[in-house]
Amino acid sequence: MQCFKRPLTYVLNTLNKIPVWFFVLALPLLGFCYTIDKERLLKIAQNLVKERYGNTYKVEDLIYFSPKVELPDKPITFEVEKVGTTLYLEVIDLTDGRKISQIPLKVGYVKTVVVPVRTIEAGQVLTKEDLKKVKKVFPYPPKGFITDIDFAVGKIAKVTLKEGQPIRKYQLEDRYSIFPGQEVKIIFRKPFLEIQTQGVALDRGKVGSQIRVRYRNKIFLGRVKNENTVVVELP
Repeated sequence: MQCFKRPLTYVLNTLNKIPVWFFVLALPLLGFCYTIDKERLLKIAQNLVKERYGNTYKVEDLIYFSPKVELPDKPITFEVEKVGTTLYLEVIDLTDGRKISQIPLKVGYVKTVVVPVRTIEAGQVLTKEDLKKVKKVFPYPPKGFITDIDFAVGKIAKVTLKEGQPIRKYQLEDRYSIFPGQEVKIIFRKPFLEIQTQGVALDRGKVGSQIRVRYRNKIFLGRVKNENTVVVELP
């Protein structure tokens, strides 16, 4: 077979409206001996990853040191494979299904997260106007970030939240419903009996948390039900 010694990029740039895979399969039959440069290989990897995984990953580079890759003079195809947390671009021999080459990909992890539209100081209550959703690319699998604006609204910033920086769940806390010295309704409960009376909160607390309350100079431990009610379970 005569070899025209044209690089794959030459053919693709000349007839770029025909799918890449057509040339990859057909070039050996046409008598081309070819190489593929890193830029074109990266584009193939990006397209395959997007086709298979949608917008979950952003392929940033090939972990490959040569500026060009030599492809064998036989029918081949490209595939993307995930092993553990690493994505690979694989070159497959179509004649026998053998894996010719496996190139690791440097990828970013794409996730839509909630960020502040301005810097929020510690102790401030978050409102819907303080927040927006944006797509961010992370160098690692993103975990613990807030993805729902409604989850953050009404919560208190435990630390300063910088404008445009993704918010993590541990950076927020629920707003306190009851404060020390506040007059509250106390519900004393025991099996088949419930008594309601008034008392005073001795601690601050969120809904669901335990605080001390005082009733007739006695101190009880109860659970906050809402912004003015504490439930004390009696033995």
